[in-house]
Amino acid sequence: MMIYVLVQTCAPGPSNLMALYAAADAGMARAKQYIFGSMTCYFLKLILCGSLNLVLSHAIPEIIPYMKWVGAAYMLYLAVSLVISGVRGGGDVTRKNNIATFWNGFLMQAVSVKGWILALSVFSIYIIPYTTRPLDLILWGALFFAIMGTETTLWAYCGDKLEKLYRRHRLAFNICMAVPMVYLAIKSLL
Repeated sequence: MMIYVLVQTCAPGPSNLMALYAAADAGMARAKQYIFGSMTCYFLKLILCGSLNLVLSHAIPEIIPYMKWVGAAYMLYLAVSLVISGVRGGGDVTRKNNIATFWNGFLMQAVSVKGWILALSVFSIYIIPYTTRPLDLILWGALFFAIMGTETTLWAYCGDKLEKLYRRHRLAFNICMAVPMVYLAIKSLL
């Protein structure tokens, strides 16, 4: 179970890519707002999926098609914003990124189909068959929260270390970050 969780949270999904971008553009201090928003939403998602697993296992198949379109639209919006930001940036860029906010992190995690599938699968396959005690579900949610937060922070840390390179090659970097977002948006719809 832990290998599955580590691989899934470490993989370059929309939230991790945006954490990397937010830190490269706005610095680690500002990116912490994004990370905290993403972590908060993920924790709520885990608790919801854990406590309502039986109900959600029936409801999620009906919700996923809508979540895919909302998530894809938001990812495409972010990809376009990245490119526009790169074009407008010029040579001297100030750290006034409005992507590195709590609510953008929260929203990205809320529409992340990958996050929903991870939360549902972890609880339905690895946790619920063995325990349904509320305290156990909260403790497992807290553990996954810590793992996700660590992984997303590592992505942001990498972005922060790329900051000087980013300043010199802002447009190219933003395009490189936008392309996977477009890919993930399209892939989420297939």
